[in-house]
Amino acid sequence: MTKNRPRLAAARRMMAKLVAAAPVAIRRGDELRLDLEGPIGDRDPKTGKGIFAAPIEAALKAHSDAQFVEITIDSAGGALDEAMKIYRALRAARGFVTTTAGSQCSSAASLILMGGDLRMAYAKSQILLHGVEIKGPPESERQRWTAEKYTKLAQYIERSDKEIVDIYAKRGFFGREWFERELKNENPLRIETAQACGIIHCLAGEESRHARTFGPGIR
Repeated sequence: MTKNRPRLAAARRMMAKLVAAAPVAIRRGDELRLDLEGPIGDRDPKTGKGIFAAPIEAALKAHSDAQFVEITIDSAGGALDEAMKIYRALRAARGFVTTTAGSQCSSAASLILMGGDLRMAYAKSQILLHGVEIKGPPESERQRWTAEKYTKLAQYIERSDKEIVDIYAKRGFFGREWFERELKNENPLRIETAQACGIIHCLAGEESRHARTFGPGIR
């Protein structure tokens, strides 16, 4: 078994490279489909999967005539700036955008979810909202981290959290205060709560009932 480990590791690396090279979008008729999986702004070293703004922006631009854009998201989150770029690209898309949360849609991934005109999830989808987190400086650099630097970081986090709440409150159904409180909560939303606050409109498979009740998604 030990002799086979290098071969297995090499096979995993090769598979990760193939996954990384796979096209981010598939066009079928008037529909453009993007399956987004992995960390945002990075790649999973084991699977090679990752979510990056540039190829998504390029796909949306190349297929700007697509009438429908279908996005699935399965991610624990990642880089805020990448997620914001993707959110803006989805909002600027000409076609009707549907975003669906997969098994996990947490942190920055929820911003991509908010880019949809119609937002859906599954009964067991894990949706988690929380504020910006920045890792502290390495031990070797802490002697150079002055109060001014920490203050600037705190100001950046405060501005970023405000921008995140702005999106939730504008696109969702609840007020800023509710979303501000939720950012401090480290527990996933219950699906019923996610629907009540407007993070999602309905469960996947209930689109027809949602359309009859609320009308088409509001861009």
